Amino acid sequence: MPTVRISSNFRNIGKMELAGTPELKKDGTIERSLDMPEPVYQEIEKAIAKGINEGSIQLAGGTRVRWFVDR
Repeated sequence: MPTVRISSNFRNIGKMELAGTPELKKDGTIERSLDMPEPVYQEIEKAIAKGINEGSIQLAGGTRVRWFVDR
């Protein structure tokens, strides 16, 4: 099953770290196993549904999330 590698600076605003690699289910949803806001999961799922396999999200306060679909 494919996974989504997610890195973020949630723990340390100055450093990107691997947050985890949750499974990407056949229906296009991501396993909710990481402590991330729901809108982050939803943004990634929308991009994947459009055929985008990697990207980044900027949240309020300078928090960033980078992701990559590993098929």
